[in-house]
Amino acid sequence: MKLFIPSILVVSLLFLTVFPARAQNKPSTLDLTQNHSNGAWANEQGIRVLGKGMDTAAAPSYVKYDLAFPGILPDSPFYPLKVLRDRLVVQALSDPLKKIEFYLRQTDKGILAAAMLLDKQKITLAQETALKAEHNMTLLTYELYRLTGKLDDAFVATLKIAAAKHQEVLGVLMGRVGEADRQVFVQVIEFSKRNVQTIEEYQARPEDRKMNPQ
Repeated sequence: MKLFIPSILVVSLLFLTVFPARAQNKPSTLDLTQNHSNGAWANEQGIRVLGKGMDTAAAPSYVKYDLAFPGILPDSPFYPLKVLRDRLVVQALSDPLKKIEFYLRQTDKGILAAAMLLDKQKITLAQETALKAEHNMTLLTYELYRLTGKLDDAFVATLKIAAAKHQEVLGVLMGRVGEADRQVFVQVIEFSKRNVQTIEEYQARPEDRKMNPQ
């Protein structure tokens, strides 16, 4: 009986977090055209920014890559349940390729979550979320060297495009905070560049076998 009650709690936890997450585990189609104090957002298969004082015609190009919708945000009282679920999921994955795909989704979700938190003026939490998101990309690079063969070039290109989108969004966030709060986002961008370098070094290794993500 003592074991039965905790088991029910764990199952309930998974139902509360896994099923909403599956419903929301899709590319972001948020309409981010609302005005902000430091500019305006737009989302066309990704995110771009119109900086303060810029018009639409002068808008910079943007990276075409969809970020997965994060679902429950870190400011929710239910977020610890989501974190626990994610830990259980990653522990259940033994295939390094599956872990790579999982960590990529986690990074995507975390970067978009940081942007959404900044929309709510939760700057410190947005910074922490961005750092944790990029840490998932670092964990992804560790899994590369556990593969029995090389990743397909197309999938490596996807990883690099994703990193470019992450850096683009982080650059947007930098433009929406004061000087004192920018350094953390600068640091996350540098971490992202290092992770891309690691991915490129991995792909440059001589290897005959390649793997395709499922």
